[in-house]
Amino acid sequence: FVLSGGAQTCGGGSGGEALRVGEAQLGKTFVLNTDGPDTFSCVGLMRYILRTIGTDSDAPWVPEEYLSRYPAVDRADLQPGDIVIYPGWATMYAGNGQVLNSNEMEGVVTHTPMDVAGEPLGIVRPY
Repeated sequence: FVLSGGAQTCGGGSGGEALRVGEAQLGKTFVLNTDGPDTFSCVGLMRYILRTIGTDSDAPWVPEEYLSRYPAVDRADLQPGDIVIYPGWATMYAGNGQVLNSNEMEGVVTHTPMDVAGEPLGIVRPY
């Protein structure tokens, strides 16, 4: 399914389902360039989630590529399961001002407050 501007989604899954799959990985170890099931990089976690719920079997490895691949979402319309992209960092909105992510600083899959993450480059909804 291709949207205007070249954005595409492969169907399947929902934001709630995506978040459940992602949160089941809480506490797993951060390892650069891995996409599960035992270790995750930031973008690897998003790839694992999208693959597991049947949305996209080959999601990008580069966080910024999510912005042109999936439909954009305005911050005012942010919903749990939306993918929030920061420079070089892919996260998933978990609700209550938190993003789910795997990050090098914490060393594990964790929740991080959006206000300490900085200004996102964009938000997408691949479902």
